[in-house]
Amino acid sequence: TSGAQIDVNTSTGTNNWHGQLYGSYANNLMNASPFFFNQAYQLTQEGIGVFPKSMVNPWLRRWSSGLTVGGPVIKDKLFFFAAYQRRVNEDSATGLSEMTVPTGLTDDRSTAGLENADLSWGGSGAVTIDPVAAALLNTKLSNGQFMIPSAQSSAPYEYGVPNVYLLGTSRLNSDQANVALDYDATKNDRVSAKYFYQNAPVTRPFGYSNTAGFPLTQHNGSQVFSIGNTISIGPRLNWEQRLGFVRMGSFTNYKQTVAGGNLGVSAAQTENLVANVLPGLTINNFGYYDQYSPSLNIGPAGTPGAFVDMGYYQNRLNPSTNVIFTAGKHTIVAGGGYSYTQLNITNNRTGHAQATVSGFDNFLQGQVHSSSVVESIDPTTHRNNADRYYRTNEFSGYVQDKWQALTNLSVTAGVRYDYHGGMTEKYGDMFNFDPSLYDVTGTSTTGFNVVNSGF
Repeated sequence: TSGAQIDVNTSTGTNNWHGQLYGSYANNLMNASPFFFNQAYQLTQEGIGVFPKSMVNPWLRRWSSGLTVGGPVIKDKLFFFAAYQRRVNEDSATGLSEMTVPTGLTDDRSTAGLENADLSWGGSGAVTIDPVAAALLNTKLSNGQFMIPSAQSSAPYEYGVPNVYLLGTSRLNSDQANVALDYDATKNDRVSAKYFYQNAPVTRPFGYSNTAGFPLTQHNGSQVFSIGNTISIGPRLNWEQRLGFVRMGSFTNYKQTVAGGNLGVSAAQTENLVANVLPGLTINNFGYYDQYSPSLNIGPAGTPGAFVDMGYYQNRLNPSTNVIFTAGKHTIVAGGGYSYTQLNITNNRTGHAQATVSGFDNFLQGQVHSSSVVESIDPTTHRNNADRYYRTNEFSGYVQDKWQALTNLSVTAGVRYDYHGGMTEKYGDMFNFDPSLYDVTGTSTTGFNVVNSGF
């Protein structure tokens, strides 16, 4: 589809001083209970699940405050405007983690206690417990609770009914600022410069990990700068020129707060690993031997953990111009612009390891199903081959005529052209599928011979 011309106007200063202070506060006191939270608690009252009563109306606090000020720097010539806003959102509904652990997993983490947990899982109850597994199951958080929590109910396993809920709070801290300068060079010529800044990190206690001890922070930010000039060339012609620059980005990382480094999980492989952190550990069918029993992710594990320490940064330069001409009943508007975009993907996963274990029984015995470690640094160039640096060029132009045929009837017609240049990568690290090159022979019975996969 075609693009669009979008203008956003912000406040500016005048010959009079003006400003304001404001603030607002909100909490969950008068909130309705979320339907599914209330339903989960009602089921708990019937003996199904362990949903906590405190989450029926989850705790929430939102506070925002700010100020604005504007006025003349030079009367009738130069004006300024500035604004700042601070927001703090704290929410327990998005700081909740649920999981299913073996019914027999209690605070007794002795050999006998773990054997009993294995028996409740569906195992033999008579296994040789691996010392690394024992260390993981006995690891405690700074608050004294076990990293891998105990079952909060002795009820037998039920599909789709978690027996552990961990409570936490997600936090958003946002700082926003806006500054504008306007200069009247002449009575027909105004120059404006505007700048916007935003920093809004979000911290969650559970992100990649179902268990506590690996909080996640998503760093979000943006900056916008523009300078524009508006000239009135006579009573019927206005000409606008603008140059805009936008930078935005989002990067997510986690921090291991659990003491003990890797807890011995990486003992079998010590090269090319990030030091002193626990590799992401996925234990399939952790709560019960049934194949549909949910998995448990510890640390930067599973599909979410594949995006650990990753983010993007985008820069865009956008000059544009518009001309507005009035002739009788016609208002003709024409303009165009150019956009150059840099999209940089930052991937700092090199050295992060992941391991997968099939079932609680195998976990106790230290039997790993699969493992991997990302190694993306080129030994020759020392460049991170997992990073990407995309570039695009775009052009646009339009002209339209608004004809005021009658006092209550207007007709608008126009034409627009957009060119969206193909995306390129700074180092050529991208590929596309070409159907004309695809050449595969054979069948599912005889097997396939791939002559050319088309990439």
